[in-house]
Amino acid sequence: MNRTTWRSFPNRRHTRRGFAVVVVLTIIAVSLAVCYAVMRTQSTMVHVQHNSSARMDARQAAMAGLAIGLRRMHESSWGGVATALSDDLGSRTRYEVTYSIGDPYLLPADADYDELPLRVTVTSRGFARTSGASSHETMHQSRAVVRLIPRMLASEPAPWSDMNQYTIYQTDDEETWLNAPVRLEGPLRFRERVRLGEAYAWSSTHRQRFFSDLEAMRNAGYPDYRPFNGPITLPYIEQDSSSFPLIQNSMQIATIDGSVQEVPAWSFPALASYRMFQGGPAYTIPTCPSTLEDTSLGPNPATNPLGIYYRSGDVRIEDDVVVEGTIAALGKIDLVGPRIQIQPVSLPPLLNSSEPIQLPTLMTSGLLQVRTGARAAIQGLVITWSIFFVEADSQSLPFDLQGRLIFDDLEIHGRQQWYLSGGMWDLHWTTFDLYVSLGLARYFPIYLKNNGLDYIPRVTIRPPAEPVRFHWQYDGQPVYVPHPDDPGLLWEIVRWEDGV
Repeated sequence: MNRTTWRSFPNRRHTRRGFAVVVVLTIIAVSLAVCYAVMRTQSTMVHVQHNSSARMDARQAAMAGLAIGLRRMHESSWGGVATALSDDLGSRTRYEVTYSIGDPYLLPADADYDELPLRVTVTSRGFARTSGASSHETMHQSRAVVRLIPRMLASEPAPWSDMNQYTIYQTDDEETWLNAPVRLEGPLRFRERVRLGEAYAWSSTHRQRFFSDLEAMRNAGYPDYRPFNGPITLPYIEQDSSSFPLIQNSMQIATIDGSVQEVPAWSFPALASYRMFQGGPAYTIPTCPSTLEDTSLGPNPATNPLGIYYRSGDVRIEDDVVVEGTIAALGKIDLVGPRIQIQPVSLPPLLNSSEPIQLPTLMTSGLLQVRTGARAAIQGLVITWSIFFVEADSQSLPFDLQGRLIFDDLEIHGRQQWYLSGGMWDLHWTTFDLYVSLGLARYFPIYLKNNGLDYIPRVTIRPPAEPVRFHWQYDGQPVYVPHPDDPGLLWEIVRWEDGV
């Protein structure tokens, strides 16, 4: 009994020692777990701090790149929208800047969509690399949209400023033929003899009374329907004793003696492309169809913002044609249809000016002819390096050019109803003279109107309704360029976005 009991005691001591070991190991395991968790938390916090710092560094790099990219656009060394910028800001940060024409938020339905070719989107991406063995690169993107502030136009031909002082401007020493009823308003510039009303079979007495009565009617309060209201600059030495006295004396038009010399350095431009501003993208000029009918042409802010259409041959404009922009033809241009509307694209004015910029509406190196039956309303500048020719037509059919006309030769033929025989003109005169003696008539033009010959002009060329700055566009050149007083182009910020 005693032996058995004695032998059991050592087993109890061994069990207690084993339990103690388990407890100690458990405590050590818990301690290790706690230490690992603490270390893991600390490591995660360090990574979070590193990542947060990298994000902040990347944002700062993007903002720095955007500021540098915008500043570069104001410098003469800016290479344009096709260029890109990149640089390191330190051992762990860098930026990349790109340019693109337009505005990603500007849609065709927007009222200011025509500003698209004058806006540039500047995108800056900043990069920051975290430190440590497991480093990686973080990226942040910022973006700004800027709009050009026009300060100056590209160079123009030497005589351009002089040309734009007149409603019509002649560049060659060719005779001008005009026949009533017609109306050319504003300052005019001719370089040769002006022949007025010589297409009809009326006598010099009939003609003189007609034009002097237009002046008398104006003084009596009637609308001014004289062919001109002046002043007219023309070479006195080239004028004859038939038409010039009608201008100076019968109608009391102010005249200025001018030279005969032709305009130098003036030729039709071959057009293939253009840019809106220095450094902007090149826009390819589309081909104009040889015949326009039941159609409309206009600008496309994304592909052809000036609305220029060029043809290396002739262009025939038929019925129901609406054009907003420029038609340039190396051959001739025929206006044929009864419903023709042509107007220019208006570009933003220069800084501190309210005058929109417009390119010529029609340009041709050949004949520009208004055919019998054509009814056209044209706005803007029309240029022909040949003859501007208006065919004889009905006195009721209108042709109106509101803008300016530059030409080599000008011929505006009479109205069909006025091509009477000499005998018919004599009969009208005899009847009118009788009416005057009886107190039944006073003014010859009104008498003619009452007898089917309307003196109110339907063929009219007049200045623009509002001040306009017409611009000459050379092939491949920009419209807007830096002003000499500025280091480069000027821009204003439309929108600034961070984290896009």
